[in-house]
Amino acid sequence: MAISGHASQAATLAVIFTSSALAIIAVVLRLWTRLLIVRQPGWDDLLVTLSLFFTVIFTVCVFFEVYYGLGTHIETISKHDLTQLCLWLWISVWNYYIGPGLAKLSIVVQCMRIFGHIKWFRTASYILAAIITAFTIFSTFISIFPSCIDRLPLWLFNSAFTMLTDIAVTVLPLPVLKSLQLPARQRYILMGVFGLGGVICIVSIVRLSGIYATSVAKDVSWENSQAALYSNLEAAVGIIASCVPTLRAFVKTYFPKLFTSASAGSDGTELSDFSGGYDRMKAGPVRIMAGELETEQRADSTSKRKVMIEHREREPTRMHESTEELVPVVTRELA
Repeated sequence: MAISGHASQAATLAVIFTSSALAIIAVVLRLWTRLLIVRQPGWDDLLVTLSLFFTVIFTVCVFFEVYYGLGTHIETISKHDLTQLCLWLWISVWNYYIGPGLAKLSIVVQCMRIFGHIKWFRTASYILAAIITAFTIFSTFISIFPSCIDRLPLWLFNSAFTMLTDIAVTVLPLPVLKSLQLPARQRYILMGVFGLGGVICIVSIVRLSGIYATSVAKDVSWENSQAALYSNLEAAVGIIASCVPTLRAFVKTYFPKLFTSASAGSDGTELSDFSGGYDRMKAGPVRIMAGELETEQRADSTSKRKVMIEHREREPTRMHESTEELVPVVTRELA
C-alpha cells in the first residue's frame, strides 16, 4: 500500500495557524519575561525571535500554497495558479530550514548561559552550534539554488540530519542536569523541561512519511500537504520548547499559587530560576556564601532548623559580559 502525504486544506490551515499562534505567544511571553520582569535579555532571545520571524514567513507561504491549490489534484489547477504554487513552495522551503536552525541555536546558547562554566559542556556546545550553523547554511543554499541532485536522497538526508541535531540538542544539557545537587523530583522536572526538544524528534519522524510521499508522487500538489503541515508544526514546537524553560519568572509573578503547587518539591524547595541571567547551578558540591540559620525550641523538646539559602557564590566566567547575579532564594525545611 502506497504511503499517502495528503491532508485536507482545512486541516493544513488549522494546524499551521494554531501552531504558529502558540509559537508567537511563547516568544511574546519570553520577551515579556526577559525585558520587563527579570530584565536580562540575551543572544538566545534574539535567535528565537528571528526563528519566529522565518517561521511566520513559512506559515504565510503555506497559506498561499493552499490558496493556489495545495491539497488538490494537479489537473484541477490552472497554469497561473500552478506557477504561483511552485513560487510559494520555493520560498517556503528555505524559510523552513532557517527557522528551526535558529531555534536550535537559541537552545544551545541558552544552555551555555547556564552551564558554560563547565569546560566539556562549553566545548560540546561550540561543536554542536557549528554543526547546526553549517547544516542550516548548506540546506538553505541548496533550497535557494536547486541542483540536479535526486530529490529523494537529498530530502531524506536533510530530514535524517535534522533529527540527529534535534536529538543532540535535547540530550546536551541532560548529563549536567542529572548531576545537579537537587532533590530527585526537581532534577527530573528540570530534565523534562529541557528535554521538551524530544517532541521535535517525534514530529520529524512523522514528517518523514510526508516527505517520502511527496518525493515519489506524480500528483505533487495533492501529496505535499502533509509535509507542509508537519514542517510548520516542527518549527513551531522547536520555538515553544526553547521558550518554556525561560518562563518561570512570568509564572511566579502572575500565577504564584500555580507556580508553588507545580514546582515546589516535597521538602519545600523551589526549582531554580532559568528566566533571567541564568544563575548557573554548580554540578557537584554547592558552596554557600551567605545564609541564615534559625533554631526553634518547641514545647515537646523537638527542634527544627530552618535553613534559608539566599545566595550561592558565583564563579566568574568568560562567557558573560554582564555582571554576575545571585541565585534566587531557596528555602528548605530540615527535620
